[in-house]
Amino acid sequence: MVYAVSKDTAQNAPKPLDGQDPYIKNIILKGQEYNLYVHSYLRHGSDAARGEILNITHNSANPCVLAGFDGTYAYSGDEYRAYAPSSGSSFDKCRQIVREALKLEAPCSYNKDCTFGGIWSGGGGSGQKNLYVATSFFYMASEGSATSSADQRRRQNLAELRYQLWVIG
Repeated sequence: MVYAVSKDTAQNAPKPLDGQDPYIKNIILKGQEYNLYVHSYLRHGSDAARGEILNITHNSANPCVLAGFDGTYAYSGDEYRAYAPSSGSSFDKCRQIVREALKLEAPCSYNKDCTFGGIWSGGGGSGQKNLYVATSFFYMASEGSATSSADQRRRQNLAELRYQLWVIG
């Protein structure tokens, strides 16, 4: 996550906890100085989140898994058992597990606005008016068969990919 924040927000940003990167990066782009809120939400991408959600139930039945599925999910060297409870999946119970995986109840040690997991939110600011979110764009397209062989993937430009996603979507 990256967006511009005011000079005041940058100066009053909390200091990072030991071992963490600072939340504010100062850059100069075309002669203009910018203060950027920067944070990587590592372990919260779609593949990692599946593992976190399955890990909450410790290889027991998981209400986020659709009824009828009984298998495993592997991510980053870990393997998780995935199967639905005998009563089937449950939106409400799954929602509780997702909230736990996101650590929504974690304390905000910065005494400021936090997102999830006690992570400082950056304080908002005008940089959020034009916020672009991108994650696994190419990988999702390739899983959806919007791309083809490795050679074609290297040559394919964004406009072609966008058109293909529109056509199959």
